Amino acid sequence: MEEELVDLFSEFDELPMEVQDILNSFDDMECPYQECKRLLALLEPLGYEFDYGLCGTPFDLKKI
Repeated sequence: MEEELVDLFSEFDELPMEVQDILNSFDDMECPYQECKRLLALLEPLGYEFDYGLCGTPFDLKKI
């Protein structure tokens, strides 16, 4: 039986403060696609990743 993964964006308040700070730094005035790349580069060393499309909307935040 597969374990259902929870999108940690829906559990924002439960994330470590460092992760919350990075996510809060998302600047939607910049190119959202480039912003997603920047956030992902900051989160991966902390053990988190997410998916995003060309529209620049992050989704499926998970612990790796």
